[in-house]
Amino acid sequence: MLSVLPGFKPVSIKPDGCAYTITPHSHVMIDKITENMVLLSGGNGYAAKSSDEIGRVGALTITHDNWHYDIPQEAFKLCFKLTPKL
Repeated sequence: MLSVLPGFKPVSIKPDGCAYTITPHSHVMIDKITENMVLLSGGNGYAAKSSDEIGRVGALTITHDNWHYDIPQEAFKLCFKLTPKL
């Protein structure tokens, strides 16, 4: 930051972490669960920057019966990864 803004003098510096999950297919999940419910899940580490569009796709999914995108809807289907019991 200081190389970009040489005169910048921060009052304090506090590191922070970011936790995220990864879906089994590494895509966001956008899927109609019931007639009146759509699941939207980031789960790929990139969802925060795409949250507006993910919300828009979710709204269109709940209000329309057909998919309006060039990426196949199956790429975003709800999926589970079975993990062994410990």
